[in-house]
Amino acid sequence: MKKVFLFLFLVIMVGAAFGIAVPKLSAVPEKLSYEGRLLDSAGNPVIAAKTFDVRIYDAPTGGNAVWGPESQTVTPNEQGVFSLILGDSVPVTAAVFSGTPRYVEVTVAGETISPRTQLVSVGTALKAAVAESVDNGSITNNSLANATIQNTKVAPGQFVKQIVAGAGIGVSDDEGGGTGIVTLTATGTSGGTVTRVNAGTGLLGGPITSSGTISVDVGTGARKIVQLDNFGRLPAVNGSNLTALDADNISSGTLDERRGGTDQSSFARGDILYASGTNRLSRLSIGSSGQVLKVSGGVPTWSTGAAGPAGPQGPTGEAGPKGDKGEKGDPGPAGADGVAGPAGPMGPTGEAGPAGTGGNADTVGGKYFLAKTATWMSTASSTKTITDSDVTTGSIIIVNLVDQPAPAWGSSYKYISKVVPGDQAFTLTFDGNLRNNQSHTVNYIVINSSAAPIPQ
Repeated sequence: MKKVFLFLFLVIMVGAAFGIAVPKLSAVPEKLSYEGRLLDSAGNPVIAAKTFDVRIYDAPTGGNAVWGPESQTVTPNEQGVFSLILGDSVPVTAAVFSGTPRYVEVTVAGETISPRTQLVSVGTALKAAVAESVDNGSITNNSLANATIQNTKVAPGQFVKQIVAGAGIGVSDDEGGGTGIVTLTATGTSGGTVTRVNAGTGLLGGPITSSGTISVDVGTGARKIVQLDNFGRLPAVNGSNLTALDADNISSGTLDERRGGTDQSSFARGDILYASGTNRLSRLSIGSSGQVLKVSGGVPTWSTGAAGPAGPQGPTGEAGPKGDKGEKGDPGPAGADGVAGPAGPMGPTGEAGPAGTGGNADTVGGKYFLAKTATWMSTASSTKTITDSDVTTGSIIIVNLVDQPAPAWGSSYKYISKVVPGDQAFTLTFDGNLRNNQSHTVNYIVINSSAAPIPQ
């Protein structure tokens, strides 16, 4: 186990630590100086280069890492003394130290040194002589001494220096009490005199020189003021000069037919508007497909009446001129295969081929024979494919059907009409559909001409 002696130096402001004012030249570096001595388990200095991983926690054990990790590779001197500048890659901001005490944890070459080292203040850095900066919102009303802010420190137009009372105005509390309230009171007792009131257009009862009543001239005649009735409606007036009326400004209600309207609040596509009475319009909704418009009771209506008899056919018109030849159409689909024709006459016998090579115990005439049996449960189908790895498209299949009596087949026996060999299978074709779910057995011989005999 390695032993480590750590000496931590936290420099905040050098000038403040000695109680002297330092001009603001630059921001405080967001770094910490960290020094220590590294010894091995025998107490000998470690002088080889090592990787240091440093973190700052909010507890002596466990807790949360509030800064780091930051890794640095450092070579101690011959006494094992090393020096780190924390914050080269991860800045050590003021937020790291806001809260509970902080503890430094160092890991050297993967081995964590225990216990952690608590960070403490140095010298008179506990109270800086001059603050370099003030965070926004950090100065509150309790931080200010009474009667310290002067109006010369306030921007023009943002400070009331003094309120002077004019004639007939009294001022109470000129803000000397600090309440933020200034009261202005009218103190004059003399007033003016109204000597005459004239009644102009729309007014009745004037002129008044001492006392009297002025009233509004209400009516619907010339130079009268129109008054709404008890229901908020306008009385009947002459609207001949209303030349700029806009129907878009009528937000509700309807305009009756006598005033050029339809007395309808809405329309749908296809609706028919018709006169249903004197000075009365009605709306007929669109009919359904196939309906006809009829008159019933003097008004139109939709009806689904029967179609009338067809009229006589008119004479055939003269044939028009022959049109140009159209483009050739695409070929039609191929037709179905025709029925096979009758077999032609047998041709002459060909010349005899060369004699085959000598056979063996498994061959006959150079061919290879293999006898087999297949059993299956039939479906209602006229074909059956039997899988056999010894069969190729060049094989010859000789089939013998061994089956149940007639009831297994239906009303009559079914016969094999075609045997087609394929790749490792052959297909049987019957002269009709087999009965569903019946057991069938077929014995067959495979004849091949392959180079090697079929294994027995």
